[in-house]
Amino acid sequence: MKDHNVTTGTFTYLLSKGELRSRLASCGVSLLGQVCDETWWKTYAEELEGFRRLRNTCCHCEPLSWQQEEQLIEILFERQEFIKTLVGDDL
Repeated sequence: MKDHNVTTGTFTYLLSKGELRSRLASCGVSLLGQVCDETWWKTYAEELEGFRRLRNTCCHCEPLSWQQEEQLIEILFERQEFIKTLVGDDL
């Protein structure tokens, strides 16, 4: 059996599906006092996609510009995208 690696692209692809976001929202999970409803999952999917694009730029194509680096830091830490991965522990 071949091993499959789960990547940021895996998550962004799955979260692009409205029906999956709806199923996740129905689990009734909350994070940092915020309910992870359909709007939360949609916003998370969009922000994670922005992270994926920036990450792929620096890891596969070319170095990040200072502006792109600042965007990456904002997504991961100021918007707390790293913390949002904790919601998986509750699912």
